[in-house]
Amino acid sequence: PHFKITHNSQINLASWGLMHSGIYQFKRHRLIITNRLHGHILSTLLEIPHIFLPNSYYKNEAFYEAWTSQIPFARFIKERSELELAVEEMLESYPSAIELN
Repeated sequence: PHFKITHNSQINLASWGLMHSGIYQFKRHRLIITNRLHGHILSTLLEIPHIFLPNSYYKNEAFYEAWTSQIPFARFIKERSELELAVEEMLESYPSAIELN
């Protein structure tokens, strides 16, 4: 009986609210640093320069290598020791946030 309801307007509204909140938060920054796959995907969709960090079971690295390694404003680093240099390089390469089209 629970599966007969396929549309819940309250959940739909809340989901869109969370999505808009995430977009707003991300668009406020010149550079995003994340170890979350959804953070990488959202940054990519919004064309926000970002540094993608590994997670403990290589999902992030595998996703990046398979799907997004050719995106110029996305950079994956394997070691935390690379972070400071990566931040400097990304901020130099992308001095201001890219506007939404």
